[in-house]
Amino acid sequence: MSHFKQIDESLRTDSLRPIAVVTLEPSDFAEQYALKFLRDARGDTVAALLQTDAGRQYMLVRHVDAPAGGTEVLAAEVSPAPKRDLERLLSALDLDESVVW
Repeated sequence: MSHFKQIDESLRTDSLRPIAVVTLEPSDFAEQYALKFLRDARGDTVAALLQTDAGRQYMLVRHVDAPAGGTEVLAAEVSPAPKRDLERLLSALDLDESVVW
C-alpha cells in the first residue's frame, strides 16, 4: 500500500528546496512506483511531484547534466526540519536511509 500519490506540478503549494540526493534514478522510481518524470521546457531536467497521505509535497528531480547519478529530493522551503522531511518521504516510499547519499 503506497502512502503517497503523484500530482501535477500545477498543484504544488510551496516553494521547494533540495534536502538530499538518493541513489535511485528516475527509471528506478518509474519501475518501482510507476512514477512519470516529466521533462522541463529546456529538456535538461526531469521531475515528479509527490504528495504524501499527510499532505506534504516533495519533488524528485534529475538534472540530465548532473556530474553524478541519483535523484535530488526537494521539500518545502519553509520547513524547519529538512531531516524529518526526508524521513517522512522515505517512510512513504517504504525506503530507508541506505538510499541517501
